[in-house]
Amino acid sequence: MLQLADAWVHDLDPYMIQLWEGGPIRWYGMAYLLGFFVAYRLIRRYSGTGISTLRPAEAADFVTTLAIAVVIGSRVGYVVFYKPSLLGFSDSFPFWDMLAFHKGGMSAHGGVLGLLAGTIFLSRRYRHRWAHLGDICAFAGAIGITFGRLANFINGELFGRIAKPGELLYGTAIKFPTEMTEWTDPAKFQQLAANLEAGGVAVPEGLQSTELVMWTIARIQDKLPGVADAAAPLLNTRYPSQLFQGLLEGISAWVIVAILARKPQKPGLLTGAWLAAYSVFRFIAEFWREPDGHIKDMEFAAIGLSRGQLLCVAMFVCGIAVMAWFGRTDAPKMGGWLKVSDEERKAWTDTDGASERYCGPPPDEDEDEGSDPKDAPASS
Repeated sequence: MLQLADAWVHDLDPYMIQLWEGGPIRWYGMAYLLGFFVAYRLIRRYSGTGISTLRPAEAADFVTTLAIAVVIGSRVGYVVFYKPSLLGFSDSFPFWDMLAFHKGGMSAHGGVLGLLAGTIFLSRRYRHRWAHLGDICAFAGAIGITFGRLANFINGELFGRIAKPGELLYGTAIKFPTEMTEWTDPAKFQQLAANLEAGGVAVPEGLQSTELVMWTIARIQDKLPGVADAAAPLLNTRYPSQLFQGLLEGISAWVIVAILARKPQKPGLLTGAWLAAYSVFRFIAEFWREPDGHIKDMEFAAIGLSRGQLLCVAMFVCGIAVMAWFGRTDAPKMGGWLKVSDEERKAWTDTDGASERYCGPPPDEDEDEGSDPKDAPASS
């Protein structure tokens, strides 16, 4: 069993740059930007080195379109899968709770559906083979999940289940002050106030319940002496499941896809492989993740699975079905982020691989000539 000293009270500042209250730059937003930038660079590599009808010059437009699709899909997925109450309307801005991002949250499963819709749109508009665009997303976008999970950890959100002494990873557990936002027992607020007073912390007058909690969390992030010590006895020791998820469903799933993507594959195989790999790793990580507060008492206790795990089961079945379906097609192999051999490229051009039947019209090889040549040697 891993064993550390006293559990650390999470005190990371969610703002990368804060010039005023609430802004302007949070680590969460930077994680999205970094993920999209890495995806852009990987797409440039994939389309410029391997066999692809997507030209390197189109990578920026491709990423921008799918970035919008991911954000919309993630939000809609969260509302539909986890919090349907946000489908309602209110009297305050933005009036439709679906658009009220400050009320939570984003869903990775919804983001996958957003990618599906985005790739279908791009394949129809620009006449690329849909399965090939899906493979590009699997290779370039999967690593972005890691950045998102790191941002979740910095924010102290989506924390893990309560850790129990004697469990294998108990020594990795920490205390998340954001847990206090879920308090409903008045006695806990009173005890927090008493602990702060006993610790000599000057608390503004009139702060009670939720206001006191939010002030305490902000002061912990500011590293104000005595505040973390006052809150610590009231906090549960929890697993940093965000880091577990970043390692498993982020890095590990991407590595599997990256290994398969070294050489051209039948369009669709990488997409299915990522769906299957992500679902398996997410299923495992869910054993350490605390279900959302409003549904944790509604989980499927009879079979011991969370709602996220059931979604993973459905995703795994879809991934295997996608691999089986596209593995049986006669479509020529595409992709590859290592240098594609002349024989492999010739095999593709000698078939109807670039024809409208498979991929839409082939790219105009004279366009962008010299800037992103397809046949130029590329380092591995």
